[in-house]
Amino acid sequence: MRKSKDEFFKESFNKPFDFQFTNKVAVVFDDMVHRSVPFYDEIQRMIAELAGDNYQEDSNAYDLGSFNRQFIKYYYDMKKRHDYSEMEIPQKREALENVLIPDKLSENVSLLSNAGCSHSDVFFKWYNFAGIIAKK
Repeated sequence: MRKSKDEFFKESFNKPFDFQFTNKVAVVFDDMVHRSVPFYDEIQRMIAELAGDNYQEDSNAYDLGSFNRQFIKYYYDMKKRHDYSEMEIPQKREALENVLIPDKLSENVSLLSNAGCSHSDVFFKWYNFAGIIAKK
């Protein structure tokens, strides 16, 4: 159950700013992530299931977030369906623009390979969002 509704970007800001994970954001983060990441609960369930099935003694598991700018219209449409206003969407986008630098799926797979992962596979995909499992 979400504690507080994300209304962080509901009021107009005088000038753009870079997003920071402050205490004010932490209070509404559960609502923010549920309204901003499609199928968030299902992805978290899938990650837990995959981690449980693939866990090995003395290993590490990481949950890294990334998305690309393809299909951005569909993403904004989803945010509208989740009750973000026409003002909140661009203000949040602008605040995240210099903080969340999007990568293409192929770039993420390359990064995993360069980090020594011998195998990676997409376990979830919705427009510009993808979940990848990788083994090192």
